[in-house]
Amino acid sequence: MGWHRRPRRVAGIGFTVSIFVAGLAFPGDVAAQGEAKIGILVASTTLLGIAILTQHDSSGASTGTLPRRDDRRLARLARAGASR
Repeated sequence: MGWHRRPRRVAGIGFTVSIFVAGLAFPGDVAAQGEAKIGILVASTTLLGIAILTQHDSSGASTGTLPRRDDRRLARLARAGASR
């Protein structure tokens, strides 16, 4: 297992365990289990969004946002023009 894959696997295990623990923490209280699971989903989605928005490009500089499709197309055209 490569080092670059471990954070994703650990995050997946942590997510699964937190859902499991939420079920054990509130035995018989379906409403509380549902609220806990919704909270876990919201937190996970928020962290995923932050991770995506703070990506770094290949030079190590923070991109801040995801590249738009047009930006990728223009970059590809620029590289193709430069190689001629």
